[in-house]
Amino acid sequence: KPFSNSRAAVYKNGWGYIDRLGRWVIPPIYEDAEPNVDGLASVKLGGRWGGIDAEGKQVFPFLSPWPLDFFGDFASFSDCSPWRYLDSTGKAVFDQQIEWISDFVSGIAMAKINGMRGLIDARGNWVLAPVYHQILPVGEGRFVFSRAPLNGKLGLLQADGKIICEPLFDEVGEFSEGRLRVMLTLYDEKKWGFVDVEGKWVVPPIYSDVKDFREGLAAVQVTDVGGARWGYIDRDGKTVVPPCYFSAESFSEGFAVVGDAGKYGYIDRKGGIVLEMKFYRAGNFHLGTASVSAGDSRRLINVRGEGIPLTDVSEIGKPVSTGYIAAGTLFEWKNCRYGVISPTGKWLVEPLYQYVDPGDGTFPLAATRDGIACLVNADGSVIAVDSKGIRYLGCGYFACSQKDGERVIDRTGKVIFSTPFWVFKAQEVPLPGPASGKGK
Repeated sequence: KPFSNSRAAVYKNGWGYIDRLGRWVIPPIYEDAEPNVDGLASVKLGGRWGGIDAEGKQVFPFLSPWPLDFFGDFASFSDCSPWRYLDSTGKAVFDQQIEWISDFVSGIAMAKINGMRGLIDARGNWVLAPVYHQILPVGEGRFVFSRAPLNGKLGLLQADGKIICEPLFDEVGEFSEGRLRVMLTLYDEKKWGFVDVEGKWVVPPIYSDVKDFREGLAAVQVTDVGGARWGYIDRDGKTVVPPCYFSAESFSEGFAVVGDAGKYGYIDRKGGIVLEMKFYRAGNFHLGTASVSAGDSRRLINVRGEGIPLTDVSEIGKPVSTGYIAAGTLFEWKNCRYGVISPTGKWLVEPLYQYVDPGDGTFPLAATRDGIACLVNADGSVIAVDSKGIRYLGCGYFACSQKDGERVIDRTGKVIFSTPFWVFKAQEVPLPGPASGKGK
């Protein structure tokens, strides 16, 4: 299995660990073994999983039917019922039976017990009592909560339990530039507005739809007898661009895509037309260029609308930090290969891959080549991954498919943990604790 913390689990009449010189550091005496994570590894013996340290000393008893996940001084597993958390003696950390728990951040995690959710610390104490049917982070140290089991109104609270706003909203987004988009149902009509971090209205719920703030402006939709039209407001709710467009995207690099009558163009922050609506498809400006289509194929243009020469490019995809994911022209469409081009149209990563996940646009990117997963750096170099499938989870983490579950790795290829379950995503959760701040 892949090296992690200078140790690799290998099989030779049993599972053990070797160093980077191929020397045994832990003899092959186990039935199975997981990669080393921060000096701890989950190993199987006698049909049960336990934990050992980097020298092979047992630090967690062999009690679990599944590989252990490690959280500081304790380990966790689920036997398809409530989660169990054990200390190094095998004693349960929590008195309660935890049905579900998130990763701990600064000693705090979201947890569920008896169908209700709250926040719990590593000692099993409830920081926020489990009295909510729903609790989710929305950024800026805030959580949305609901006291109703289904389709309940949503409110805002802090991690210490202080309620900022009583349940009022039917739907919420996530904070962007200090503003949270929220929706109320008024007389059977959905109306959107924005609140600040204190839950106070800064833009009243008068719009039929809204998008997040970007570069100080948000696209908003007004619907009346004349139909639905989009415009833009500032952070105080003042109209900057009157609602006159059939569609509108968020601003990027000072420009926004707007559309009408099936064609798209670009406006500036004052609403002035920069590029007329003549494109069938148009993307946001990125690194001084935008991907557009005026016919069957896509091309790159600059802010003056001038085309960027492209060589051996058949398709332009999503943007990444250095340019765009793109498809080469050297393969048939059924065997299309992808790489990365610069804003000037030059290949930065050669089109060798059947799949490239843009993720958050930051390198390395998850990719597969000839059925083998890997991480691709900005210079085209590759970090090998022992998997046939890989995808981006968020927060710099990737999920690699395994026969018995999934393995989560970071941007260096280091194994963070393995699990028999499907991993959906990684999400930043701002929580309080001894070293409070944003965590993952």
